[in-house]
Amino acid sequence: MVCLVAFACARSSHGSHSIELFDKVDFGSPFRLFFNMSRARRLFEATPFPSFQTQSDITEPVNWNIMQTRLWNIELARGLSSGSGGPQRIARLLGSLFQMQQIEQAFSIFQTAMRASAQPDAWLSLEPLGQTSSSSLPPTSSRAQWTESCWSVCLSNLIAAERTDLAMDVWTQLQQKRLPPTPRIWNALLDGYGRAKNYTAAVQTWSAAIAQASGQATSTSIKLPDEQMYTTMIDIHFRSKKVDEAMALLSDMLANSDRHGGQLHVQAETFNAVLHGLFLNGRHAQAQSVLDQMLAQGPAPNISTINTFLRAHARVGDLESVALSLRLADKLKLTPDVVTFTTILDALLRKGGESATAAVVKTLSLMNSMGVQPNVVTYTAMIKACLVGAEAAQLDAASRSLLGDPADRKKRQQSSNEENDVRIEAALELLERLVKAKVAPSEITYSALIGGCLQNPDAVAHAFATKKVPRQFCSLPRPLHRLGESPQTAQRWYQESPHVSLSLLLLEQMKGRGLPPQPATFRYLIEGLCGPHTDQPAFVRGMDLVDDMLLRTPVMEPSRRLGPFASVVLQGTDVYPPTMHAPSHKTWILLLSSLIDRLENGPRDRTAMMTCAKALATATRLVREMGSLAGAEGGMSLSRLVERAASLTSKMLR
Repeated sequence: MVCLVAFACARSSHGSHSIELFDKVDFGSPFRLFFNMSRARRLFEATPFPSFQTQSDITEPVNWNIMQTRLWNIELARGLSSGSGGPQRIARLLGSLFQMQQIEQAFSIFQTAMRASAQPDAWLSLEPLGQTSSSSLPPTSSRAQWTESCWSVCLSNLIAAERTDLAMDVWTQLQQKRLPPTPRIWNALLDGYGRAKNYTAAVQTWSAAIAQASGQATSTSIKLPDEQMYTTMIDIHFRSKKVDEAMALLSDMLANSDRHGGQLHVQAETFNAVLHGLFLNGRHAQAQSVLDQMLAQGPAPNISTINTFLRAHARVGDLESVALSLRLADKLKLTPDVVTFTTILDALLRKGGESATAAVVKTLSLMNSMGVQPNVVTYTAMIKACLVGAEAAQLDAASRSLLGDPADRKKRQQSSNEENDVRIEAALELLERLVKAKVAPSEITYSALIGGCLQNPDAVAHAFATKKVPRQFCSLPRPLHRLGESPQTAQRWYQESPHVSLSLLLLEQMKGRGLPPQPATFRYLIEGLCGPHTDQPAFVRGMDLVDDMLLRTPVMEPSRRLGPFASVVLQGTDVYPPTMHAPSHKTWILLLSSLIDRLENGPRDRTAMMTCAKALATATRLVREMGSLAGAEGGMSLSRLVERAASLTSKMLR
């Protein structure tokens, strides 16, 4: 990064030249991370660059705003360089940023792209909406293109994140560039409002799209609304409990389909959305009628259709209907997928009347009889189904599997309160069978198990008390001598806090396989070990894990010195290693909120309270020094948490 900062300081060339450079030299995958702008600013301010010389030999003063703009130009060029995706590269980068909830960074990419596409020195071309290729002047690089997907990704995700101010800026740019919204753009708006649960705005958007269609009925051949818009709006009506409106929209879609001389081609995906919505609203008989219509008139059901019925039947424990749905899949010669089997396992665990082991064996046997060979993705999805229920596990089976992000905390807590939703013993049984089948577990596999243990202490305690935990998971975690832990510490965890013992044992096994903990793993551990209900040794272990995260300790490193958090809670000394890696705002929020919760509601002895206050003061200082205070998560603002933490610690540490 220092080389790139120097490059930005020394040159004032167009970003297109940067693209050519990045096409020749591979600087690494842009999916690793983007520029840490707060650190770049500290480097810039510490570097004596009072002015620089441009290519025209004019000396100009340097300020951070100019430098930040140039850094974003380089970032955009890097994003357009090595890797697959072609012209869609920017859209993929934006999608990754939104997936990581890096809203401001994604918007900075958008702003940079708009500057790069501005005349007269534009080097980034704008793809005409509704077309697959640009008919304007060819870009300097075939990858230097802002596509329709880029507009869609920005609008949908900004609205879903309830950043309507930023979404309005994107919409304004779209209008200023005289680009009429296409069905894909309209669908992005609908999707965003649907995810934000702003159903009123979604209905208004639909009406605006219909009005546009009426105004251009004779001037264009574009279908508006198209099939995807209909499907999205039908789903929104169901989610807002407007079943009649949703079914009326389906009827309107069918009336305008190619069956009746129209342009729309209605596929199974639309009917699957209808089936899901009917089940969501308790209309089981009506859903069966829709399935009968599909079997008689088309479109033919696919495996997602069957999975929709399986989920609905599993939710109420109707094993007979589950069996009927499987027989229909066999009759239609449909190949089951991972969702099929996680749903079956969930149904057996809920109402099967069998042990976790028997349910796992039966599900794996069924997979074998259907010619499906389970892999790490299949096993991990079934493990998640044991921990959070099949439906919650399926939400992130595809798009979130790469990131392994925890699900919404409230949903997890609601799920864990439902009887039989969490079956730790079944999840461990699956891990054991995965290893015996010589399938390598992934970081996501272990992260899901660690999170499941720490979020469901009662379920773990019950599994140990009833002796249902496989033998290999009944060992004690190794004590860390640098923290003053002893074999007695580990034994006490095993007896009094088995969820702590098991999660640390799983972490050991994860590292033993050379798998580094992921950000999600650390968040599970921070929340589980640093909260108000753990003993002091578990809290200290949690602080040491925070140090692991900041120092990025290698997996196979046998020992290291105490980091900043463990030092302050064990020795009362401030230690600041020269190199630390700032976590995301989401992790800072979780750490600060956990420490505040422990300080206010945790152990009341003075030693525990003072060490927690010192850790909180350290976190407050580091978050200010290492990164921005911007960001919010779960209704909690990072800047306000920092203010609250500072107020609490100032009173205690006077």
